[in-house]
Amino acid sequence: MDIVHHGIIGVIGLNTSEDLKLGMAGIFFLIGSIFPDLDVILMLFGKRFYLKNHQGVSHSLILLPIFSFLILTLFISLIPFSWINFFALSLGILIHTLLDYSNTYGIKLFYPVSNKRFSLDAIFFIDTFLITLSISILIFHYNILIYITLFILYLIFKTILQKSIIKKVNYPTAKDDY
Repeated sequence: MDIVHHGIIGVIGLNTSEDLKLGMAGIFFLIGSIFPDLDVILMLFGKRFYLKNHQGVSHSLILLPIFSFLILTLFISLIPFSWINFFALSLGILIHTLLDYSNTYGIKLFYPVSNKRFSLDAIFFIDTFLITLSISILIFHYNILIYITLFILYLIFKTILQKSIIKKVNYPTAKDDY
């Protein structure tokens, strides 16, 4: 997924938390939704370094709670610690990570324990259908459960379609040796 789509999903979470009157939780969900892609700062060390390390440390499920606590401590002088904010921030990071797991490039899910990249390899980096679906919820304000259901069905459909095509053309996957 691209940063624009992660941002749109963050805004959807922000709107939902406002509807549920969850205070600052929506802001923290939005922050969590875009936080993992702040690894763009790695570009300071060169393109090759960035590409090698992109979707690594910041996409680790092991480090997720640590990142959530660190981000919340940045705001501690402005607002008191809240578990709701912690979980909203963690949920934003988790959803971002799982969405990037569906991409072709792969993410380091278990960094620092493992440097292995994991990928569902079902969705291209920029998917116009998912962006359109996400923007439509902002415009038409339909129920978030409808959005989640359509999103999951689309992900399942794309995965089945992709696996079927690979099988038909006998195309090697990233896991195969060439």
